[in-house]
Amino acid sequence: KSLAKIQKNTLNPQKSPQSLFTLYSLPAYDNNKEPETLCGEDILSNKTIIDGKLVLVSKLNPRIKRIWPISVTANNTLCSTEFIAYKAVEENLHPFVWCYLNSESYYERIMSEVNGATGSHQRFHAEKTMEYLIPYNHIAASVFSQNVSPILESIIKNEQENRVLKAKRDLLLPKLLLGKLEYSDLISYL
Repeated sequence: KSLAKIQKNTLNPQKSPQSLFTLYSLPAYDNNKEPETLCGEDILSNKTIIDGKLVLVSKLNPRIKRIWPISVTANNTLCSTEFIAYKAVEENLHPFVWCYLNSESYYERIMSEVNGATGSHQRFHAEKTMEYLIPYNHIAASVFSQNVSPILESIIKNEQENRVLKAKRDLLLPKLLLGKLEYSDLISYL
């Protein structure tokens, strides 16, 4: 609790049916960590409001490790309630919180508390994770965060660039293969 809090504010997007929302969901994570842009009328249930720097951890089927650092969000940004949205109590500790939540020791701990049917629809309780005691030194965590922050930002930036390049590839490759685009034209797109 001294390191992070859980974002709990929710919103029913269907109350704003024509508004656009950026949605971080499990299918979006599984689709190359590509958040979706949807109208409120297309989002069927309450979602967690997210803002600022946080880390999303899937509580559904945790045997599939889904940990998604978010560093910049726009207005109308939401995430599935199947994610726990952890926000560092001090924003400068965001990289430390991200690394801890991505660590094997944290992952082993949540896996030891999984409940539900074998295989599908297993979960762990978000509130239980707030009771975990972890040894850390605030000064060391701050220095660590300061050093890791550029790395985390680089990872997020590279993932965004990969999504853009993938979209360009998916658009241009079929045209190139069908002879509707010359190689010299391809260079201008890149």
